Amino acid sequence: MKNFLFGVKILSVYKEPKERWEISAEHDIIYTSFDVPPCDMMQYDCDTLDKLGGWHWDTEYECWAFFT
Repeated sequence: MKNFLFGVKILSVYKEPKERWEISAEHDIIYTSFDVPPCDMMQYDCDTLDKLGGWHWDTEYECWAFFT
């Protein structure tokens, strides 16, 4: 849970606070409304998400997702 929440904290920097943040779950994946691709983020943040484990850019839905 800590890795998921820390990832959300990182991603929240890239999404306007006024926008609605949503998540949905399907099987063993949590999808988020954070739709900023890795190429538009700081490399350090992408590396941190990778080190947390579970986080990945989902190319089908074009959003950040987390394997549970």
